[in-house]
Amino acid sequence: MRIVKLQEKHLPQMAEIDKVSCAPWTEQSFKSELSNAVATYFVAENEEGTVLGYIGYWWSFFEVQITFLAVAPAYRRQGVAKALIDHVCAACRKIDVQTIQLEVRSGNAPAIALYKKCGFVKVGCRPKYYGGKEDAVLMDLNLKEKN
Repeated sequence: MRIVKLQEKHLPQMAEIDKVSCAPWTEQSFKSELSNAVATYFVAENEEGTVLGYIGYWWSFFEVQITFLAVAPAYRRQGVAKALIDHVCAACRKIDVQTIQLEVRSGNAPAIALYKKCGFVKVGCRPKYYGGKEDAVLMDLNLKEKN
């Protein structure tokens, strides 16, 4: 597995992964992120170029907001998500980001467990954020404490 910056060739596979992972973005939605000056995306791919997963974030001064993290169903629970998070943390430390933020569905216990393992802590909740039914758990990682 290697982690590379998002390229247009990755978009169709990302859109397919997103359809089975969360509220789907279209290929065009992801394409618009390529020209978003505050957005950065990384893709985990195998030797054949198959997208295993991806992570994206928006950067603003000393904070980063993770906007997406998804792994193809066949590659879940194999360390892909952790590798992507670790990669983003390393990139953020290089540009002096102090805090990484994210939100996750309250019912997504595996993701919450992973984020906690990576050092994220719950800082809040958005009630009924997802479709008026499921809460969003807000989590932060303080990179200055992790150094």
